[in-house]
Amino acid sequence: MSEKFRGVAWILAAVLAFVVPTVFVYQTVVDLSSPYPASVTAPAAVAAAPRDTVFVGVISRYPSSVIFRGYQPVMDYLSATTGRYFALRLGGSYEETVQQLVHGRVTAAFLGAYLYVKAHDEYGVVSVVQPLNEDGVPSFRSVLITREGSDIRGLKDLVGRRVALPPELSYSAHWLMSRAMPMAGLDFKSIGSVRYLPHHHAVVYELLRGNADAAVVKDRVAREFLGRGVRVVVTSDPIPGAPIVVTAKHDEQLVAAITKALVGLTPRDPAFARITANWDPEFAYGFTRAPDADYDRLRAMLGLRVR
Repeated sequence: MSEKFRGVAWILAAVLAFVVPTVFVYQTVVDLSSPYPASVTAPAAVAAAPRDTVFVGVISRYPSSVIFRGYQPVMDYLSATTGRYFALRLGGSYEETVQQLVHGRVTAAFLGAYLYVKAHDEYGVVSVVQPLNEDGVPSFRSVLITREGSDIRGLKDLVGRRVALPPELSYSAHWLMSRAMPMAGLDFKSIGSVRYLPHHHAVVYELLRGNADAAVVKDRVAREFLGRGVRVVVTSDPIPGAPIVVTAKHDEQLVAAITKALVGLTPRDPAFARITANWDPEFAYGFTRAPDADYDRLRAMLGLRVR
C-alpha cells in the first residue's frame, strides 16, 4: 500500500470514527429531524401493559427520546412501589396532553406550571406533586439565552432580532412576550421575528444552528447547554414547579400512593441516589406536595383570578 493511500485511509477512518457515533447519538437522543410524534406510548409498555395500567401523559416539552430516557425510570419506580403498572403516553402538543387527561386517555399528567393554572381554571384539574430544585425549593426559572460571542446583553438588544421560543402554552414563551418585554419598556412587536418550536431542545438547536439570535428555555435545559456554545442573558423570577396533575374526579387511593412514593423518597434516603440516577435532571432532587394555593402567586403574576 502506497504511503499516499495509507494516509487517505487513515483520514477516512478517523472521520468515520467521529461521524458514526455522532450521527447515532444525534438520531437516538436528540433527533430533531422529524416532527414530534403524537400520542406516543413506549413500545415495551404497550406490549406488557395490563388492563389496569396507569397511563401518565407528558407535554411535549422535550424530544420524545429525552422524555422516555428521563421519565420512564420514574414510571418504573412507581410501578415497583405502588403495586400498579405505570406507562408513559406522550402528547403531540401541550394542549393534546390536557385533552388526553380530560377525556380519560391518561390518568395523570406532567404539565407545565402555566398550563396547569389554565387547565385548573378550565377543567378543574388538580395538582398532586411538584419537583424540587437543587436548593430544595419547588420552583424553576425561565432563561433568555444567546450564543457565546453574541452582542446581545439584555432585553433591549432583542429589537430587530430573531427569537426562538418553546410552545405558546409554556411559561417560558409567555414570560418573554407578556412579562419580560413589557417590564423592560419594550413592545414585543419590536422583535424582528418570533418562532414557536415544538419543544425546548428544538429551541436551543435552532439557536446553535444560527437560525435564531436569542431563545428562551427552562433553566433545566439552559444548564444542559452551558459551556456548549450557549450563554445566559436574563433569568426570570422563580416560578412554582411544574406539577403532576390528575382530574377533579380522581382515584384518591391512587393519588395517595403516587404522593407517598414520590414525596417519601428524599435525598436523606440512602437509596435516593441509586433510585434517581437515571431520572430526568428536573426530578433529581425529589418531589414535594403541590397544593393549588402554591400557584396563586403565578396567577397573580399572570393577571388571573386568585380564588
